Amino acid sequence: MKKKLLLIIIISLFVAGCGIYKNKTTTSQFKVIASELGYEVIDKTKALNDKRFKKVILAKKNNDCQIEYYKLKSINDALYMFNDNKNIFKVSKTETSSYTSKNIGNYNTYELTNESNYMYLCRVEDTLIYLKVDAAYKDDVLEFIDNLDC
Repeated sequence: MKKKLLLIIIISLFVAGCGIYKNKTTTSQFKVIASELGYEVIDKTKALNDKRFKKVILAKKNNDCQIEYYKLKSINDALYMFNDNKNIFKVSKTETSSYTSKNIGNYNTYELTNESNYMYLCRVEDTLIYLKVDAAYKDDVLEFIDNLDC
């Protein structure tokens, strides 16, 4: 019995340590990180007037670089939005594009870089981070993504 319990504890620690589950970014965390990195924070929740969206926050820099945060009504809504945008991004693939995709635990990510753009999606539970920027801004937005732990 003790061996089974010990085995369960070890497996649980291993699974937790492998990043199978992520903590979702809150609206407040997104705003703080955006502000700290010099982005203008804009709340667009009311402008969308769509009941699927609980919160929509934009982080803008230089009018050319925008990162979008969505808190949706449900996980299913977030999954639908993730998959829909992933399919839109896939259309931008070329022979020289690079991409990665993860579907683990409670989150999904999709990242695509082509000759002109860097695109990134991250869904954790009922939240989604979306960005499509000029490739020149890739390093800037990667710093933002790293701070979000997304």
